[in-house]
Amino acid sequence: MLPPSHCSHCGHTLKLLDMLPIISFLLLMGRCRYCREEISLQYPIIEFITCLNVIFVYHQYGFNLRGVAAVVISCAVITVSVIDLKYYIIPDSVNIFIAVTGFFFMVTGGTVTLKQSMLGFFLGGGVLFVLALLSFEFLKKEGMGGGDIKLAAACGIYLGVRKMLAVFIATSYLAAILLLIMLTLKKIKKDQYIPFGPFLSAGVIIVILFYDTIASIFTRI
Repeated sequence: MLPPSHCSHCGHTLKLLDMLPIISFLLLMGRCRYCREEISLQYPIIEFITCLNVIFVYHQYGFNLRGVAAVVISCAVITVSVIDLKYYIIPDSVNIFIAVTGFFFMVTGGTVTLKQSMLGFFLGGGVLFVLALLSFEFLKKEGMGGGDIKLAAACGIYLGVRKMLAVFIATSYLAAILLLIMLTLKKIKKDQYIPFGPFLSAGVIIVILFYDTIASIFTRI
């Protein structure tokens, strides 16, 4: 069983009033109620991003099964991004959660057809698996982690093959632009390891919110 939510400084178990998104941080003025140590800004920032995500997704899909499915996967990949940025790992438990809930929403008619879901699964995992093999073959190093491959495959169950193609397009552009900016500003080094999970997660959210717009742009080209 997982331990209850607690302060990372004093270990005190947090109560409900200590965990209200954003509100608790403001009421407590950014400090733990029990030991008065500062609470990291990452918590309200993540909570704010998650709240915005829920608002935008429901505005796009409405309060229905498709909307619930979109909220679940988008919140899950936000969690993935935070973990990958902090610990350079994507836990199997999160990938399994995405895959299982994706299968559930597919069966209940909240996402895509079975055929699209299975094709999305193989496309998502397959593309990154091939990239990993090519990296080992030509660069002699790990270019794509196993967690990234599993994440892409799990997201493919949710999104289907067409939207996974759009995810890879969005992710490629986003990663190229941000990495170029960071290299120009010397925030990272050329050989520095950069977690791919946040880029892939951002691509998933972009497609969830703007797939119709992306598809219409490419059909006009």
